[in-house]
Amino acid sequence: MRGMEYSPVTDGDLQALVVDTMAKHPEENLEQVLTRLRVRMGRTVEDAEVDRLREIYQSEGASALSSGIADRAAARATSEASLSHFRPNANEITALVAVLLPFFVHLGSITVTKGGGSSYFDLFATAAGAVAIGSSISAAILVQRSPQRILHFAIIGVLLVLGVYQLLMGLGLLHRFGMIQY
Repeated sequence: MRGMEYSPVTDGDLQALVVDTMAKHPEENLEQVLTRLRVRMGRTVEDAEVDRLREIYQSEGASALSSGIADRAAARATSEASLSHFRPNANEITALVAVLLPFFVHLGSITVTKGGGSSYFDLFATAAGAVAIGSSISAAILVQRSPQRILHFAIIGVLLVLGVYQLLMGLGLLHRFGMIQY
C-alpha cells in the first residue's frame, strides 16, 4: 500500500482481539481471528503482525478458551442444581389458590323443593373451579422444556383434577349423586 500511511497494530490491540473473540466465539481458529483483524483494520495484515497474532493466539487464546469453557460449564451446573426451572409461573399459582380457597370459603345455597328433593349450589366453588381449570390449561401450554418439565405437568394435573372437583362440588353434582352429604 504505497503512499498510504497506517498505524501499526499494538500487542495490546491483538491481545484484546484474541481474548474478545475467544470469549464470544470460542470455536474460532487463528484464521478466523485473522479475518476479524483484517475487517477491524480495513487493510491487509503484514507478515510481522500475523506472526505476533499467532504468538498471542497460542498463549492467550488457549487460556481464554479454557476459561470460557469452564465458565459455561459452571453456569450450566449452577442452573441445573438450583430449582430455577421449577419456579411456578403465575398460572400455576393462580390455579393453586383457586383450588384451595373453596375449602375455606363457601357461598353455598341449599334449595329444598316441596316434593322433598333438594339441590346444592356454591357460587364460589363453581367460579374457583372454573378459574383453576382455565389456569391449569394455560400453565400446561406455557411449560417450557426443562429438566423439571414432567414435575410441572404432574402438579398441573393435580391442580386440574382439584379444579374439576371444585367445579362439580359447586354445581352440586357430587351431592346429587350421593358422594357428598350436606
